[in-house]
Amino acid sequence: MLAGSLMNPSHDTAVAMTRTRRVLVVTMQPDLDQERFDRLRLAAMAEVGHERLAAVVLDFSAVDVLSLAEFERARDLLVALRLLGLQVAMVSLAPSVVLYLTEVQADTEGVRYFRGLDEALRRFGQD
Repeated sequence: MLAGSLMNPSHDTAVAMTRTRRVLVVTMQPDLDQERFDRLRLAAMAEVGHERLAAVVLDFSAVDVLSLAEFERARDLLVALRLLGLQVAMVSLAPSVVLYLTEVQADTEGVRYFRGLDEALRRFGQD
């Protein structure tokens, strides 16, 4: 189902991005500090600039713990991509992360959320 896997090397980690149809899926890694997130952001923005995409989805299935700052960086990236005309979403947030985000009253506006990647791909892959 997924085609076009991309790996952008960086110092100690890789940015895992996969294109399927017109959807770019960015697999979020645990413990993304500011520098590593900046590399991810630049790689995603470069990919969006080169491809005709309809949507960008951040997949958090590998992330068990997420700080408010990490969440806000991811949300801000998606809001910027939305301003470029793309549909955007976060998928597979752990229940403990969702509980934490509600407890700290995180701003969740401007982004769609799906329980899993398949649901987002069904929604966005129809274009």
